Amino acid sequence: MRFHINPDTDVPKYKQLLSEIETRILDGTLKKGTHLPSMTDIATDTGMSKETVKRALVTLRNKGYIASCPGKGYYVSRDADEIPKKLNILMILGRMDIFKQLLVGSFTNALVDEAEVKIILHNADVDQLEHYLDQYLDTYDYYVVSPHFSIDDQTQMRVAKLLGRVPNRKLLLLDHCNRFMSGQFGAVYQDFFTDVERGLEEAVDELRNIGCLNAVVLPTSRYGKWVLEGVGSFCARNHIPLRVMDSFPRNVKSGEVFLLQTGQLSNELAEFDEILKENNLTVGVDVGLIAYNDVPLNSVVLGGLTTISTDFVKMGKLAAEMILSRKMTKIHNEFRMIRRNTF
Repeated sequence: MRFHINPDTDVPKYKQLLSEIETRILDGTLKKGTHLPSMTDIATDTGMSKETVKRALVTLRNKGYIASCPGKGYYVSRDADEIPKKLNILMILGRMDIFKQLLVGSFTNALVDEAEVKIILHNADVDQLEHYLDQYLDTYDYYVVSPHFSIDDQTQMRVAKLLGRVPNRKLLLLDHCNRFMSGQFGAVYQDFFTDVERGLEEAVDELRNIGCLNAVVLPTSRYGKWVLEGVGSFCARNHIPLRVMDSFPRNVKSGEVFLLQTGQLSNELAEFDEILKENNLTVGVDVGLIAYNDVPLNSVVLGGLTTISTDFVKMGKLAAEMILSRKMTKIHNEFRMIRRNTF
């Protein structure tokens, strides 16, 4: 029995050994009662130290995959169908805003009693992500990560390298799929460029009849650049003038339509409502408003806020179903316009 260790990867050797033995047990290659080679033999065969081999084997023993017997070494203690079905899942999210609350709620509800989920936040700090991976890499069955960090290439490449340490079969990305990553990991994501085009296309006839589309993108919006590129592409293709601003103007005029791209929305919407009152205008009648991202409260905000949004509830459900099926794939999540009173 030989194990294959790749010296040309950043994945530590003991983690490669751990993952290979675990995979062979789960796919039935290693049956219950099968004795593993001695630590000395494994170390000699793979070029690892005995302490490094022991680290991998002890981790597998703690997870219940193998056991040890004095004088006889380690052996497989369970067949694949005897390994506890309850999964241990680590979710590493950027922050717990209302959108993530919808996603997490849907995700955990769809898992029912099949898994235990631990949630930690990286707060868009790559160093924090690295710390979590160093601490938890060998202790969970699945790692569900929202890779929301600065979109510059250097940061995105570093994040891709860090996430590459997680075996593909255990990794699932949520909401954003890092463009520098490849492999058979799972993902349920939105595309911030093409999705906004798709959403606005549902109202293209009405938007062609307005004088100009006013896109309000706040400086705090992480993906504002990509969203603006999508809005710009949509407007250019449909010959719709586009004006970009980072806040609502005080002199809003009748007939104008605004697209608001930001996070939690509440402060910006309160400001917009105040501006409309100053100008004796009514949203949905005199002025149009479309917001980016939808939450349940939007059904009552301003009498019903029209949005373009991915479906965060569906995203969580699809992620849970992917894990329960043990089949990692990549799914572009649904994105659409939800018509209400404001446009």
